[in-house]
Amino acid sequence: MQINFFQEDAKFPSGLRKRSFRSIAQLIVKNESKKEIDYINFIAGSDDYVLGINQNYLQHDFYTDVITFDYSEEAIASDVYLSIDRIQENA
Repeated sequence: MQINFFQEDAKFPSGLRKRSFRSIAQLIVKNESKKEIDYINFIAGSDDYVLGINQNYLQHDFYTDVITFDYSEEAIASDVYLSIDRIQENA
C-alpha cells in the first residue's frame, strides 16, 4: 500500500497527520470491498492550481476543495487533489 503526499504550489498544513490519512485509506478499502490499495496520491495545491485541474480535465470553471481521479480496477488507485486555500477557508 502506497499513500504518497506531493506539494505543488502549496504546502500541507504543519499539523497534518499522515497516519490519519492511512487510517482513512484502510476504511476506504473496507467500505469499497477492495482487497488492497495500490496507491493513493494526495496532491496539495493552491486555488489556482486546483482550478486549472478542474478546467482542463473536468471542464468546470470554479474553485473546489477536492478533486479525485479514480483509476481503480482490482486494487484502489487514485489521485486526490486538495486546494489548501479552499480547505482552510472552509474550515
